[in-house]
Amino acid sequence: MSRLKTCCHFIGLCALGFAANAEMHVHGQGQLLLAQDGEKWQLEFILPAADVLGFEHEPETPEQVRQLKTVAQRFTQIESIIHLNGDCKLEHGDYELPYQDHHEKGEHDESHSNEAREHNDIEVTYLFDCGSPVTEVRIQVFNWATSLERINAKWFHDKGQGMAQVTPQQPLLAW
Repeated sequence: MSRLKTCCHFIGLCALGFAANAEMHVHGQGQLLLAQDGEKWQLEFILPAADVLGFEHEPETPEQVRQLKTVAQRFTQIESIIHLNGDCKLEHGDYELPYQDHHEKGEHDESHSNEAREHNDIEVTYLFDCGSPVTEVRIQVFNWATSLERINAKWFHDKGQGMAQVTPQQPLLAW
């Protein structure tokens, strides 16, 4: 099986595992999947909204609306989220914040009132092109998401696969 097919297969299997873990939704705990295909690295985070935003409901105050905008800005500044030690350039980044579309458009839809009672996660995906080997990844999100206690990380790269927990005290993955 080619490396790309193997990588895609692994990502698919891990995505199923992430979906199962996302159903558990534990405050203070996030998920991270890292996968390599040649010089390309894909990283996917799933983080509890309560830990990243400080709330899990439609923003109710001007301060919460500002917090939503601040977090959206942070996800575009990769150095505030993660650092790969190789010569890496961000090719693509995408994130999904709950409620963001409503407040950007100034809307409030009563059909979303059930969201206030549900737990919400934030999904963030980055694709990097790395010109030199990546041997470690430092998780930077702990610096500002202070209620985040750990991230369960799974990886697949040319040297193998593995899993570990990263914490604010030990935010480094190395292989």
